[in-house]
Amino acid sequence: VDSLLNDFSPRNNLYLNQAIKAAQQENISIYSIFANGTNSRRVFLGQNNLNYLSEETGGYAFIMGTGFVTFDAPLKQFREMLDNQYVVTYKTTNDENGFRRVKVTTDFSNIKVTTLSGYTAKK
Repeated sequence: VDSLLNDFSPRNNLYLNQAIKAAQQENISIYSIFANGTNSRRVFLGQNNLNYLSEETGGYAFIMGTGFVTFDAPLKQFREMLDNQYVVTYKTTNDENGFRRVKVTTDFSNIKVTTLSGYTAKK
């Protein structure tokens, strides 16, 4: 959170963007679990930051509600996600270094596709 600019968007968080860039350069997907105890602005910002971090790295953010928290449901869902992974590869014809966005779609409405937002090409 940039308190000097009062800008609470995860996209404008320097440290969060550095973490995302480092994960993307190493092709690391981040899955996060956020369990909160109260409803406050700080909790909302934490959820937004973890959600953004997970989405930008091809992971998933499990956001728990308030009250009694158990990790059984998100861990079960995470296990199911891992059990249903497939690998798709391709070879690019672009030989320039840098970050490249990736979008994968399917014609099947019953299939949910989750991917990295992109990758960093290295020679």
